[in-house]
Amino acid sequence: MTRLRVQDYSAIHENEVNIGFIDSGIGGLLFAIDAYKVIKPIVDQVLRKGISVNFYHLGDTNNVPYGKKSQEEILDCGIKMLSLMNKSHACGHIIVACNTIASLYNATNKIISDKFAESMTEYRGIDIVSNSAEVLYGESVKACASRDEISLAIFATKVTLGSLAYQSKIEEMHKNSVNSSKALKIYTCDFPDWVTMVELGVEKNQETSYVINQTLQDEIDSNPGLLTAGAIGLFCTHYAFFEAEINNFFKQKSAPIKVLNQGKIFAPNIAYMIEENIAQNHLNFNHGYAGNAQFSIVSQATSDVFSYWPKSLKSLYSEETLSHVKLLPVQSKL
Repeated sequence: MTRLRVQDYSAIHENEVNIGFIDSGIGGLLFAIDAYKVIKPIVDQVLRKGISVNFYHLGDTNNVPYGKKSQEEILDCGIKMLSLMNKSHACGHIIVACNTIASLYNATNKIISDKFAESMTEYRGIDIVSNSAEVLYGESVKACASRDEISLAIFATKVTLGSLAYQSKIEEMHKNSVNSSKALKIYTCDFPDWVTMVELGVEKNQETSYVINQTLQDEIDSNPGLLTAGAIGLFCTHYAFFEAEINNFFKQKSAPIKVLNQGKIFAPNIAYMIEENIAQNHLNFNHGYAGNAQFSIVSQATSDVFSYWPKSLKSLYSEETLSHVKLLPVQSKL
């Protein structure tokens, strides 16, 4: 069985592309792995040129849950993670794979947002909200083409939903679209226990499926209109762990709802970032290194969670995929 490696990082080679992912916990790591699985053919092409590709993930587990913190404190955690990621790995881009941080960045007052925006510019931060909202709306429009109403659902944390960042962007898109004459219905759902389950090493089994099914059924019982959604955005990266269970639940309800995993839908943007980094840094085919270039996903947290995370990862991904994943010792507190 594949053992997830816990080791210190030493640079593989100067001819490499580094992409960072920051989040409050394991969700950002799921995001990175899911994205890699989508763009693996592109990554393999880069490796054949003798250029290594590294994904670096930092989970701020010492400060989770963010829901108990103020907006200023949450964005301050984001600034510190951006800075730490940049100092540690000199990433070409750093993806804010935490919807709580990204949504507040899009929705909070100007003074708070401006401070975070400066760090986003300085450390080449990438925001996932606009792209995710655009894909969710687009998929919902297609699914609801024959209806008089466009309906969609956002599964996210209470802070993300409370920021109204996604709702506002989708409403603006709808207002300016050719479908603006249709009614727009946005359903929102928050499942805080799911985050805790994944952080504490939940595994894929019948008990887990039962819990997810029961939670969704309770939601449907109180809000049956959810079954009319054209698409659902899993806009808490932890929720991606339960993508299969969510899909199966709605299939059993004969509800053809497309479930969107953020890592997968954002993957084409990451492929573009890799190519952009190669061009900007003038990385070339390295004859002496061809065949030795490697791909890795290096994960680090701000508290000791690596007795939990491997359980979740091993129940979700193949041994071949996890062979690229390395878990670093605990990072100092932010």
